Amino acid sequence: MEFQFLLSTKVIMKKGIRFEAGKVLRENLLEHVLIITDRGIKSAGLLEDIYKSLQDNDITFDEYYDVKPNPRDTDCDFAANKFRNKKIEGILTIGGGSAIDTAKAISILLANDGSIKDYEGISVAPIDPLPIISIPTTAGTGSEVTFWSIITDTKNEYKMAIGDPRIAPKVALLDTELTASLPAFIAASTGMDALTHAIEAYTCKVANPISDGMALHAIRLICGNLEKAVYGKDNESARENMLIGSLIAGIAFGNADTASVHCVAEAIGGLYDTPHGVA
Repeated sequence: MEFQFLLSTKVIMKKGIRFEAGKVLRENLLEHVLIITDRGIKSAGLLEDIYKSLQDNDITFDEYYDVKPNPRDTDCDFAANKFRNKKIEGILTIGGGSAIDTAKAISILLANDGSIKDYEGISVAPIDPLPIISIPTTAGTGSEVTFWSIITDTKNEYKMAIGDPRIAPKVALLDTELTASLPAFIAASTGMDALTHAIEAYTCKVANPISDGMALHAIRLICGNLEKAVYGKDNESARENMLIGSLIAGIAFGNADTASVHCVAEAIGGLYDTPHGVA
């Protein structure tokens, strides 16, 4: 048997870890960052504690908060061109998989020329992408620990897969307090995405013993806690287990693969802009 296993991301799980975002950026030698998030998170006030942490640690930042579900190539290109001359040293992304995948795409473009469509495939970028610190706000995609970015090619209406170990976030900060206000619909759909990651990571033909172990544990965690997390927002234990399950499922499929369900879901999402977890 031959296989490889890679995990490039340091994971810190701690209630209230968002208050230490500035400290983590400092530890990673980042003084000026680009915050990437979406309008819903910004309008909900989830960034206020993070802003204060950056201020307390003398971290300056620019901000892009126009991330959309099923992130688009045109938006990634627009954001990269907007901030290309801002001397960005790294990216802090707060949100679900769309925000984190957008951050990965922009991290490539801020270090390299062209459009994100130029980087479809595996490790295409000649220059190292900018480092990313991720703070997930959903328990679903596992994108905070994977080296994949899924971006919609708007002209051809399909989802591109951009893979590169260098776009895996350097640090993932998991804070259960950030999932307390998650709408039930989003908690359910992202949770089903995480469960599908785990099942397909276990059943795909390129699984390995390490990914199998993680996938099976993720299945147990998600199956045992998804309904509790959706219907009981005050159930902190269930939300915590969902964050862990989602992350472990991400590690599993990142080192194995997904399978036919994801292929169909991504095709539907590319054509009809259907939310990925729903598809």
